[in-house]
Amino acid sequence: MELATAFDATLPEWLIADLDGLPRILRTDEERMRLVNDLADRNWRAGNGGPFAAIVVDDVTGDLVSVGVNVVLSSGLTAAHAEVTAPSLAQRAVGRWDLGADGAQRRGIRGVIGSGSTRPLRCTARTGRATPSCTTPGVRSS
Repeated sequence: MELATAFDATLPEWLIADLDGLPRILRTDEERMRLVNDLADRNWRAGNGGPFAAIVVDDVTGDLVSVGVNVVLSSGLTAAHAEVTAPSLAQRAVGRWDLGADGAQRRGIRGVIGSGSTRPLRCTARTGRATPSCTTPGVRSS
């Protein structure tokens, strides 16, 4: 067996076709979670993967930066979870791995991750970190 040298994952066709119809500005957590839950439900019903979706939003402007859904089944990659695809696509969209660079932390680029939940998981990009720090609003960590 030859060793693999690359891998990739692509959003499902139904989501690519729907991208232009998605709201471009999501100002509230309720709007953000509604989109995440709608995407998660559609992904599961389409048979593409589990009922999981994530988005990355500029917390100040509400601009939608990226969307992601679970593409584990369609890609054959265990790493192709929504909470990985959305930030990865956001990195592509802004042209850098560091979502907290160039003032983004002041603007508040955040991810909202959901899987049929009513509580968003808010992930804030930090300068110099490939992975964001995440919290659930209204829930204290112990």
